[in-house]
Amino acid sequence: MLSLLLALFVVAVVLALVLWLGSVFAQSYFYTEPAGGLFWRGPAAAAVLVLFLLFWSVLNVWGGNRSVDKRIPFPYITDFTNTVDLVREPVDQFESKKLKGLPALYKRNKLQAQVYTNPDTQENWSASGVEWIKIHHDGQEYKFVREKVEAGQYPLFVDHVNGWEMKESRMGIPSYSSFFRVLVYFFLNGMHLLLWVACFWLLLRFSISHALLLGGVLWLAFTLIVFAVLSEAAKSAVA
Repeated sequence: MLSLLLALFVVAVVLALVLWLGSVFAQSYFYTEPAGGLFWRGPAAAAVLVLFLLFWSVLNVWGGNRSVDKRIPFPYITDFTNTVDLVREPVDQFESKKLKGLPALYKRNKLQAQVYTNPDTQENWSASGVEWIKIHHDGQEYKFVREKVEAGQYPLFVDHVNGWEMKESRMGIPSYSSFFRVLVYFFLNGMHLLLWVACFWLLLRFSISHALLLGGVLWLAFTLIVFAVLSEAAKSAVA
């Protein structure tokens, strides 16, 4: 957490200087004279933006399911996923029943990723003909029933009682797709852009056209460069 706060402090200091001195230079070029009070307007705009980044960072550190995995919910754009997992790693074992046959126990083969083996028959688990799968986690039973899928799609098993699902490609990891997480992520990025434009327009006293241009450029730069650093610092705080 200390590294995250230190990174935000450095961003605040550098951004305050850049917005103050950069605005003096830019407005001297664009307009007849710079706006008054840029010596405090620059730091004030930086404070608004860094407080928002602090809020975003707090959501990343405390908004996820820290007991399950170390992923942060609203990370750098290339790391974002709307998948929420029930467990940190694939479960050690599960019970599975085929349409023609009795339930059998399969244990995770830790030497091969995502492979489960019947310890009695040494047969590796396969989705072919499987009717349901049961797992136990934190004292609770989850039963995943095979769903009908379109031809060519991977088999899917769903626990309709608890709202979790398991895919053959991620066997042993119950999960679900969170549309709410997508909405929040788009909201955060939209607010980030809006704050940049508002700060240039209302605080630094640029015209709306210049505020849109400069705000958009710096929003993109922060999104692609600075936020990558803050995202990694948030991951370290969670780990």
